[in-house]
Amino acid sequence: MPKFQTESVISLVSKLANPDERYVLPSLQRPYVWKEKQIFKLFDSIMCNYPLGSLLIWRTKREMVSREFVKNLNTNAGQSIDLVPDAKPKNMVLDGQQRLQSLFIGMRGSHEGRSLYFNVTSDPNRDAVVREKDDGLKFVFKFYKDVNKVPTGFILVKDLSEKLSGGGGKSCIKLADSYISNSSGKTKLDPNSRETIVSNIESFRDAFITNASAIGFNLIDEISNSTEEKSDEEIVEIFIRANSGGTKLNKSDLLFSLLSAGWANAYDEIKEIESELSSVSFDFSKDYILKALLICTGQGAAYQVKKFKQEGSLDKVTKNWKQVRQSIFDVVTFLKESTPVKSKKALVSQNSLLPVIAMRFEMGKKQWNNFDKTKIADYILRTTLAGSFNGAKDSLLDKLSESMKSGFNLQKIMGILKSDNRSVEFDEAKIWGITYSSIEKVYFCMSQVIPGVSLSEVSQKDIDHVISRDLLREIKYDGVKLKIAEIDQLANLTILDSSQNKAKGNKSLVEWLKQMDPGAKGEYLKRNCIPTDEALWEPQKFRDFIESRKTLILEKSLLGSHIAQHHVDLDLDVEYGAESDDGDDGDD
Repeated sequence: MPKFQTESVISLVSKLANPDERYVLPSLQRPYVWKEKQIFKLFDSIMCNYPLGSLLIWRTKREMVSREFVKNLNTNAGQSIDLVPDAKPKNMVLDGQQRLQSLFIGMRGSHEGRSLYFNVTSDPNRDAVVREKDDGLKFVFKFYKDVNKVPTGFILVKDLSEKLSGGGGKSCIKLADSYISNSSGKTKLDPNSRETIVSNIESFRDAFITNASAIGFNLIDEISNSTEEKSDEEIVEIFIRANSGGTKLNKSDLLFSLLSAGWANAYDEIKEIESELSSVSFDFSKDYILKALLICTGQGAAYQVKKFKQEGSLDKVTKNWKQVRQSIFDVVTFLKESTPVKSKKALVSQNSLLPVIAMRFEMGKKQWNNFDKTKIADYILRTTLAGSFNGAKDSLLDKLSESMKSGFNLQKIMGILKSDNRSVEFDEAKIWGITYSSIEKVYFCMSQVIPGVSLSEVSQKDIDHVISRDLLREIKYDGVKLKIAEIDQLANLTILDSSQNKAKGNKSLVEWLKQMDPGAKGEYLKRNCIPTDEALWEPQKFRDFIESRKTLILEKSLLGSHIAQHHVDLDLDVEYGAESDDGDDGDD
């Protein structure tokens, strides 16, 4: 079991500054992200003796790539990475980077060229209303760059901590008198503030220098205690669980650090693809990218360190990385160009894409470009509306990936999902349960409602209420107003060009259709499955209108066909590969 220890703030910060102590971070742990106000609150919390939460430190000699804590933060310069793995003893901080980095910057370094100062003249007992101008802090800390512009009463934290700790530490009274007597000009301290200054300096000393229990941490010490040695999987799991309450970390953050001896450029490669995917609104996590890499190279969706320690495994990963990377981007491009999924946010299930990425990898660029991808769009439509991938396990992803690699057959894919007790059907209840709040599902459905309109065409248009939302807000049934969810239901939605949507505005359906000539009006009603009985167009007849339109949608659109045919062979044969579906494709 990890051993719990405590230490003073100044002691731990001194260790961060000492290269011989080797306090480091996993190379792919998230960058330092705290804002200035978070740093101020941390220092204030320590002064107030608030609990900080425990850290997690792993003392090990394993060969890993790591990075040092930054003394002088400069975000434009980036954070240094030592790309050469070493097997020297090191204290790997698995949880607590943001807190330790903030303390190191504040007590020993700088933040964007500015140093941290403490206002020793402020009264921590002042009224809460007065403290509002200081973001509610009892003890005020601020960053300043130009020493000549530092306001009266602010003392450099670095200077204060050194004088209180060095050589046994100076007397707080003498130190306060020294600051008062040595101050001059517009920064001159008021001798009448002596009592407050002494008290604040004493509080600082107690909090940061003498309190040996200020910071608690769990230590996994594999160097001094062989019984503490953990497997790679255990360390990864500890890392994830320890960080589950803060900014989200990915299992791959530590996993790649463990693997970096065999893939030295892992950090740069992963950060680059993360950045590029984010720029096109698909900010997939490192976990997701790693899972795609494993699936494509035939190593299964579950990411485990032992896989990469098998002979030839890392060679396979590094050899195929560029092709996997291109496969991910080709699938994302297809989504953006040919489906309503224009961003990760609109992707109901990320897992549904992993088998498609594996298929693209297996095909190669030329075959993918010539492949009829409308079948993939239908696969995404069906699994989206059915919720097929809710809680999907790695074993299912492996089965689907192997199936798609051997040939894309939608009927067979649905069979694999069904055999895994996945939902593959979208009945009327699921369809009519979709509302305006599920924009991506509305787009999918509208592509099936309006004949001859592709998914990509639909998603370029605006979603609009057939009967205006504003006109329905005051409608009552049995004295009760319509709920927003009822107004926003799928049966009251359609799509319009942006110009049409703007022209329609909040007009009633009667007013809107009066603007059309008879031929255009008839075509509009038919294409959008709107009942021709004009009496139903009045807001007061809303529920009757909805029931009539639902019937038309199921009778005249592809949605009805999909619901009716989910048990029917749709004649979706193998679309690529040398063998037909009659042969043994290895999926049984």
